[in-house]
Amino acid sequence: MQILNNFKNYYTQATNTIKPCANTLNPFIKYPNLAPLAKDTVSFGANIIKTESSDKKQGKREITQKDVTNLARALRPLILNQEQCEYVYENAKVAERYLLSVLRTNLRPYVYNNTSNPKGSIERITTRVKTPDSIKEKTMDALASVILKGRKNFQPYDSEDIKKVLGDIIGARIVLARSIPKQTTEIVNALIKAVRDEQLEITRIENYLSDDLASNKPYFNQNDLERLCKEVNSVRNPELEPLSVINTKKTTGYVALHLDVNLANPEWAFKNNRYKGEIQILGRDVEKLKEVEDLCYKRSTGKDIKGGNVAYSTFCDHFEKYINQTPQTNDLFVEYTKRAYALQRNKEPVNLNKKSPKKYNTLPTIAQCNLEGKLPKELDFNKLAEIKRLCDFLYDATVESKN
Repeated sequence: MQILNNFKNYYTQATNTIKPCANTLNPFIKYPNLAPLAKDTVSFGANIIKTESSDKKQGKREITQKDVTNLARALRPLILNQEQCEYVYENAKVAERYLLSVLRTNLRPYVYNNTSNPKGSIERITTRVKTPDSIKEKTMDALASVILKGRKNFQPYDSEDIKKVLGDIIGARIVLARSIPKQTTEIVNALIKAVRDEQLEITRIENYLSDDLASNKPYFNQNDLERLCKEVNSVRNPELEPLSVINTKKTTGYVALHLDVNLANPEWAFKNNRYKGEIQILGRDVEKLKEVEDLCYKRSTGKDIKGGNVAYSTFCDHFEKYINQTPQTNDLFVEYTKRAYALQRNKEPVNLNKKSPKKYNTLPTIAQCNLEGKLPKELDFNKLAEIKRLCDFLYDATVESKN
């Protein structure tokens, strides 16, 4: 009840204290097109959790994080307007291009090229900026968390607030074709050089591992990550707490290395144009599964996809229909996800020099994960990927129509 009272107070404040947003967009020079990520995928590899609970004896249901999130979204038009999100989006493009330039410059010797570098361990380096709709959605999630904690004297967010609370407005992805120890050590050495040359300011090093020790197969060895961490701390502001490598075990079996970064360039026209970003390093097979699993995670936790874009309603309806079939279905799906990630991680390195026909049904099936008859076949990742492709097509069409 206290939370609902807080909402009432916040609603009153929001109607009276909306902050105006600067409408001057970025005056920077034009940059070449640097291949941004085709899709806005952000919360990679999080756990699938249940968010609702009830007290049957008293006939009351507890207020959950999901409830607060839904209420926060209802206040969205009063707290955060589209102009603010588009302002953040447009200015973030400059920081995105800076990050991509730093990564390409330092990792160029390890990027695959069929003629000049056929043995390169990196298949590709891509970047993306969250869409205005996704920025708005993630900000509402952050707002819900603030409200749930009962923070007093809440003020609506402006563009600077958004940059402070969202750590992944800008994302980069380094996709590995091969991950033998020698090559991943070379990648760490390149990142260390970028830190030493003050091109890259790393603020967090998180190594995602499976919670199943038998199937654990990290991309980077701990010694290399500790060397990177040591270099980061050597140039880090001594007033800040030293970093340490965070090894996070995921029940879903997701394996990747995530690096949070601060992005700042003295040549930028706006002194306060300081964005946060996230670099993800993972293998191509794990990435393929992650693209689908991420949508499943969002629906399982009550989050919207692409800011609630209707293009993904087919995926949402399909997934929710079958994941809720029985109380055990969700737990079995988590087990399926874990086994699927283990199979993807253990696949043989791909030969990028050899052209192969494009195949859609390449993700681990329910049968391959020894769960046939236990999970609905409609939850097979290949079926979900097929629906996702259709939704992606519809989403791209809506984006093009806006432009």
